[in-house]
Amino acid sequence: MFNKFPTEVINKMIEMQVEQGNPANAKVFEEAEDADFKEGGFDWENTPDGFYFWQNVIEDENFDLFFSKYPTDSIVEAVRKDLLDRSKIGIKKYGCTLDRTDLTEDQWIQHAYEEALDLCLYLKKILNK
Repeated sequence: MFNKFPTEVINKMIEMQVEQGNPANAKVFEEAEDADFKEGGFDWENTPDGFYFWQNVIEDENFDLFFSKYPTDSIVEAVRKDLLDRSKIGIKKYGCTLDRTDLTEDQWIQHAYEEALDLCLYLKKILNK
């Protein structure tokens, strides 16, 4: 049930996959959530957390154990979600990502400056209440 794993667990699994020399590939774990290094995943015993940690997290879906070792900050996670949502809106609205290469550095600075001006306007409106 890899698709039901928390994002943080999936990201850590991919991090271990890459750390051990395999390319980042979540599909490997979709096919076999316990995929070892030879299968494109990672060897649990060759991680700082060890075999039993990953056995509990992956096989037993003991996500409480995972989060006790790797706690999350709810505010950071909320902002992360907002950023991802905002990115999707931008892609839909403008048909491109921020990876675009058609703008110069000065044009990017101009965009950022205009966004900062909008922020100032919003803050001033609130302050004037």
